[in-house]
Amino acid sequence: MKRLLVLLALGVFLFAACGDSEDDGDDATSTPDATATEAAADPTSAPTEEATEEPTAAPTDAPTEEPAADGPDARPATTASAALTQSYNSAAGGSFDPAVMGFDANDVEAQWYQADGFYVVVYAGLDLDATGPLCPGNSIQTAAGFEFVSNAPTEGADCSSFPTISSDPDVGPLVCQGVVSYRTAIPATTEGVLYGTIERPVEGGIMGITGVTPTSAGVPEIDISLLGC
Repeated sequence: MKRLLVLLALGVFLFAACGDSEDDGDDATSTPDATATEAAADPTSAPTEEATEEPTAAPTDAPTEEPAADGPDARPATTASAALTQSYNSAAGGSFDPAVMGFDANDVEAQWYQADGFYVVVYAGLDLDATGPLCPGNSIQTAAGFEFVSNAPTEGADCSSFPTISSDPDVGPLVCQGVVSYRTAIPATTEGVLYGTIERPVEGGIMGITGVTPTSAGVPEIDISLLGC
C-alpha cells in the first residue's frame, strides 16, 4: 500500500512538471512585432540613395585669333635682301672677330625697301642688346662708283672717327621692338648694287661686315612709320 501511494505521488509530480514545460515553450515563442513588420512592408521607410549629379563637360575655349602683326613685323616681304657675309677689319693686320663684333657672318640680313623717296634697309637679326652700340651704314655702287655713303650711330655708339657720318637728321637708324632699320641717303630712283653694312670702331681702324643686293631684285614700298614705333 505504501508503495502504491509513492507511485501515485510520483505520477502527480511528473504531470505537473510536464504542464510547466509546455507553458514555458509557449512563452518562448514570440510574436512578430507589428511595428517592425509594418516598417519593413512600407517602401517609404527604406533608405533612399542620394541623387548623383551628372558630370558636366568642361567648357572649351573658343579658338582665338592671332593678334595682327604691328610695327616692323607688319612689313611686307621683299626679294631685295642679302645676308651680311663680307667681313673686314681696316686696322693693320686686323681680322674680323665675331666675339668683338657681337655676331657672326650670316647672322644678320639686310632687307631693302623704299619709303618717302629713299631706300630703307632693315637689319633683320641684329640684336643691339647682345652687340651693344654700333655704327650701321649703307651705300649704292653705280657706274660712277660708290655713292650716297653714310653711317650713323645707334644709341650710345661713338662713331666720330667715321668719315661718312651723316649730318642729315632724317638719315640714320630706327629702332622699334628690337628691330634695327635705317633710312638711307640713297634716292629711290638710283639703280645699282645696294650695300647694307654694320661697323664698329676698333683700335687702329674699323671692323665691319656687309651684304650686297642689286636694285633690279625689286624693292617694295613700305610705310616707314612701321619701323620707327
